[in-house]
Amino acid sequence: MVIKEGLRLPRVVPAGGAIFNGHSLPPNTVVSMSSWILHRDEHYFPRPTAFDPERWADPREAQRLERAFVPFGKGSRACVGMNLAYCELYVVIGTLFQRFANLKGNHLTAEDLAYDDYFSSYNPLEATKFHISRAEKSIMET
Repeated sequence: MVIKEGLRLPRVVPAGGAIFNGHSLPPNTVVSMSSWILHRDEHYFPRPTAFDPERWADPREAQRLERAFVPFGKGSRACVGMNLAYCELYVVIGTLFQRFANLKGNHLTAEDLAYDDYFSSYNPLEATKFHISRAEKSIMET
């Protein structure tokens, strides 16, 4: 549920930028497609800007949401690396929560979640980014 909710949101190029198919992408560039519009359709995702993993908890509702869930595309044009990406996400997130106790996120305001461009889902550069940190000792240190 948490991974699906995270994938519903757009991705940002990390510090240092990236090269994709010979094209240079500057840091903080939002990489997205029209899934932005679909993932914010209130018919499918009530309160679309809220991070709410519980929306996937009911199997019947999750089946309905799947029709509008396209972080990797759908059908014959879907990403061939989708299964590997899911595997990596499960391993990384599972390891993170296994190794560190009491993780906490920073507080984001409504202004931090605002979009300047409703076509490509561009966040304002001055918006606070979400980060997590250890609140206390890690499990490995106890």
